[in-house]
Amino acid sequence: MKHLTYLLIFPLFIHLSSFGQTNKKHFPNQKPIQADKIDFIDMCSSKIQSDTILSNRKRLTKDQGEYFAQKWTNGKLKGPYKFIPVYFITIYFKDGSKREFRTNSTNLIKEETDWAYEIGDIKFVDTLWGNANIHPINSIKTIFDNYIEYNESTDSKGNKYLMTSSLENLTIITEPSDYELLLNIWMYYSPTDSPTLYLIPELLKKNKPESIEAVKKRIQNKKEWENENTAPYKDLYKLLQQLQE
Repeated sequence: MKHLTYLLIFPLFIHLSSFGQTNKKHFPNQKPIQADKIDFIDMCSSKIQSDTILSNRKRLTKDQGEYFAQKWTNGKLKGPYKFIPVYFITIYFKDGSKREFRTNSTNLIKEETDWAYEIGDIKFVDTLWGNANIHPINSIKTIFDNYIEYNESTDSKGNKYLMTSSLENLTIITEPSDYELLLNIWMYYSPTDSPTLYLIPELLKKNKPESIEAVKKRIQNKKEWENENTAPYKDLYKLLQQLQE
């Protein structure tokens, strides 16, 4: 009888043990974030219409980035959890790689799977967004839109300074729409002493081959009022040649 009981219990024990081991394999691997490897962190809010979501971006400060890295690395596993993302966080590293996270408006965050981690208190994510800096591309777009809308022939010192500092802080172009914006600025933002004539080409050189394709696309999408034989449209061909060298 004892022998029979052993035969019945032993396979059950093996099955439960293997089930536990199999389950462990399905737990997500929470990879730490090394703060000293971070180049910058962008944060995007989905609290607006989907067709303009990319314009609602901010950039975390250095201190915020280090704080986020610490909170994620020490985060507690919440388990499989469904939520509609409110914020998207992208970390760009100095080696050119990136990691993407999605969060709700409290303190739950996911990376590649639906396994959620709990970081900070329930106001952590909203506070992070509220204190983040305006994304450089937002400042650039606002200045240019106003310049075109009011048909300016010049611009204020403050706007030129903000345009310059925003372009210098941009470093990496992450969205196709940003390329089009920057090319239009290079062509049509022309107040005296504008930095765009040299800053934008330098920025495009750092973002090849995507920038080459963007210039080709802009050449194809010639506006009705643009002339192939006159500047600034014809200068696109020269810019393309410079990028291809």
